[in-house]
Amino acid sequence: MMSFFLNPWVMAAGLGLAATPVIIHLINRIRFRRVQWAAMEFLLKAQKKMRRKKILEQLLLLLLRVLLVVLAGLLLARFLGSDPSASKETRPVLHVVVLDDTPSMGDTGAAAAGGKDAFARAKSMVTDKLLPAVAKASTPQTLRLVRMSDGADLLNPSANPDRAADAITTQGIEAVKAALAAEKPSPLHASVVPGLKRARELFAGLKGNETARVVHLVSDMRSADWTRDAEAITQAVKELTDEGVKVHLIDVAAPGRKVDRKSPAYSDNVGIVELKPRNRVTAYEKEVEFDIRVRNYGSTDLKDVRADVFVNGATNHFVNVRFDTLPGGQEATQTFTVTFNSTQGATTGTREDPLGRFNVVTALLDNTGSDAIAADNVRHAVVEVKEKLSVLLVTRPPDEDKPTSKDGDSFSLRLLFEETKLSGTEVVSGTAADLDKRDLRDFSSIYLVNIPALTASQVANLERYVKVDGGGVGVFLGPNVGVENYNNLAYRKGDGFLPFPLPPEPTPPLTKEQKKKRDDTLAKRILLRDAAAKSHPALRGIYESKAGADKDTAIKVELSFMITSIDQHWPVARIGKWREDRSIQELYCLPNDQAISEFEARVKKLTEAIKAKYGEAKFEKYRGTVDAILGRMRELAGDPENPPLTELAREADKLLSDQISEGDASEALLREFWSQPEMSEAKSLAQALRDSSRFGDPLYVARKYGSGRVAVFTIPVSAPWTNWPLGPGLAGWVAVMTELQKYLSGGSTDENRSIGSPLDLPFELGRYEPEVAWSFLTYDAATVEKGNQKLPPIRDPVPGQPGKKVVLDSKDGAMHLNFGDSKRPGVYLFGLTRLKRDTDPASAPSKKPEYHAAVFNFDTEHEGDLKRVHTDDFARTAKGAEEVHSLEDDAWLGVLEQKPTDLSSGRWIYLLILCVLIFEQAMAVRLSYHNRPDEVEMFAPSAAAAMAGRTVVPTEGAEPAAPPT
Repeated sequence: MMSFFLNPWVMAAGLGLAATPVIIHLINRIRFRRVQWAAMEFLLKAQKKMRRKKILEQLLLLLLRVLLVVLAGLLLARFLGSDPSASKETRPVLHVVVLDDTPSMGDTGAAAAGGKDAFARAKSMVTDKLLPAVAKASTPQTLRLVRMSDGADLLNPSANPDRAADAITTQGIEAVKAALAAEKPSPLHASVVPGLKRARELFAGLKGNETARVVHLVSDMRSADWTRDAEAITQAVKELTDEGVKVHLIDVAAPGRKVDRKSPAYSDNVGIVELKPRNRVTAYEKEVEFDIRVRNYGSTDLKDVRADVFVNGATNHFVNVRFDTLPGGQEATQTFTVTFNSTQGATTGTREDPLGRFNVVTALLDNTGSDAIAADNVRHAVVEVKEKLSVLLVTRPPDEDKPTSKDGDSFSLRLLFEETKLSGTEVVSGTAADLDKRDLRDFSSIYLVNIPALTASQVANLERYVKVDGGGVGVFLGPNVGVENYNNLAYRKGDGFLPFPLPPEPTPPLTKEQKKKRDDTLAKRILLRDAAAKSHPALRGIYESKAGADKDTAIKVELSFMITSIDQHWPVARIGKWREDRSIQELYCLPNDQAISEFEARVKKLTEAIKAKYGEAKFEKYRGTVDAILGRMRELAGDPENPPLTELAREADKLLSDQISEGDASEALLREFWSQPEMSEAKSLAQALRDSSRFGDPLYVARKYGSGRVAVFTIPVSAPWTNWPLGPGLAGWVAVMTELQKYLSGGSTDENRSIGSPLDLPFELGRYEPEVAWSFLTYDAATVEKGNQKLPPIRDPVPGQPGKKVVLDSKDGAMHLNFGDSKRPGVYLFGLTRLKRDTDPASAPSKKPEYHAAVFNFDTEHEGDLKRVHTDDFARTAKGAEEVHSLEDDAWLGVLEQKPTDLSSGRWIYLLILCVLIFEQAMAVRLSYHNRPDEVEMFAPSAAAAMAGRTVVPTEGAEPAAPPT
């Protein structure tokens, strides 16, 4: 019986005191002396008539007072219920604390943080609140402290599997404080899921159900993590709770969560999402364009955000990157150019410092407002700078190629590299056989010019060069190309490097009449296939001013297309697999040279479709303009003189008015006309007619192929097929070829790698020694004051120390550099030793060093968004876990202290006491010998009259006297 109470003797005393009201009542009955009083007789008469009712009410009052004493006794005795052990854990408990140390825990932006970042608050929560509460428990309590970024047990740094969990005592808490003292947020992004899985692994060694298990996830609970990994988190929590594990979610972000605000406030933050060079390899004194993408993750608009650019740690004063406005929740991209020369801090490799060829470009944000995380304001890129870029020009044998003749296959290309902006390029001549003999990795790009055929090994070498090594291949299709060879080996039903299959034969030469008709027509002879092609890496230097294009460049190029002659080409059909491949994009095409009469039926169909819908009154204002254009289109299509098809395309353009802006008043009217929902079907017909009448066969097609790039022209670079390279359209040729060389020689795509992600670089099997040396280089922007002109370098190992090693793996027919030690933002440099092959020239060295670089940056996309999880989302995503707790919430810690739950911890006992007390007071007032006047009037009229101040006492049966006036 005594075990049902925390304070049993208080309950015993309470039961004794429960008799107090009865004793007082009995004493009150015997301590009065009866005195006869005449006036009282009238009242007694009334009391006797209500005696039974009064006795019941007095007994009820007495019971209420006894109940009050009993309830007070239960409250003070702390009644535990019928099963005292139900709310108390009697087993030993193993606690696993999963401590979030990801970069977002460095959040210092909230004013409520009190100068501490989220990680400091997390450590304080563990050592000052969580563990002291657990230490008060009556059963043995032990601890495992897991760092979320790598799953390491901070109390078991040697990872000894036989080491027992640490006891949670006062001394043990001090040890935890010591272990956490040096800890700070990691630069590595990590998901919540591995941390929960790690906790489950630590519980796996426990036998049976003898030990209770509890997980405490201490984190900033960001929405990005819980949304992206929602399913995996749900599964991980379910696996734990199904095994009887209690899961506590502890939110340490500031400000603390409130019951009445389920979407808690969060800090503003801005960061660099991407810094990407257009070319990863360039020649000295050449320009390279960079795209910098910045995102404002906060809700506050930012003004005048700047990015300082450093080359090898030195401020580049030639670059000015400024974001005038950066709205909250949005991102913006700017393009800037760096010229890699000594003036702008660039270096090339030397015999003494071969790694000097890798130039590190660093961007550092400034004027970012109340920015919560500084680590995402810095980003690095790497560009390999060589004295010259080598190009392999693959042609037919010299006697067939005629390289010095204007009519030769490769004459115009050689001239381009020697006398234009590409003069810094070293051209190496070769034939198809050199694709087997040479190491293609030595070349920044390879051009195939009118090559009749390739062997299977040559195709394989080219594809490895592009797909694996990140090289670029340009193909010019001429009259000697072997269709069957190209389709079977280079195309291979879409699996080869050639983007499309070749038709059986090229177009026939134009007749004199066809040439005269073309020359008499004022129209472009090369067309941009789509407006989106302007932003393609192979053309953006022509059309986009932000990419460094002169404002007149595009105009000059487009004008040159009106005077360029292309008399023959390979008519590639726009059908088949290649049209659905998103890695392939058609950039330029030829105009359609079909007879205009072939479009007469389509013009008639379009006319009928429009007239069938525009009979309503609301189309009245459009009819005149639309009918006039349709009339001209019908006249052109039916003209027996067969005018150029471009004229029909021009009228279709005017009709749609969606790609022209000549200032004509009818343009806005026509755009309004086509916006009517009734015209949607007719608009599709008009667009199809316009495109088919304007665009002919493809001329220039580019594709991404693995890590590299391929570009194909359906013409050669010589007469008699075209005069583009040496004719009046030379300006356009030089511009397009310059951008082509930049595109092909740019190196492999520079992935937006995040620190902690694995690196896998494939190499030719048996071509390299298995041991690779690696080193680390970065420039430290974190410890430098704003405005400093120089960032200090950080090298690991430092110069003079032996390099670190990694061994190449051999699998899947290749050697692989698998590197997983990228834990710091910066550039990782790798030195390989290339071995001589039997097919290499005899003069080639037996061993040759080869260098590669990979850049890893802070994971801004995963860690920059500090928006926090909506409280209701925890119930769905972490179903089965306890309610989420905040740093200010201490009530739940009592469960960890193993305090038994008694009546005093609930609200209802206090409410019950209050209700009984109110009822008791009401009854006490009612029974305090103050009868209501109507009751005295009814049962003792004489007494009622006397109490009212009247002197006449009526006799029995008499009428009562009237009251005095």
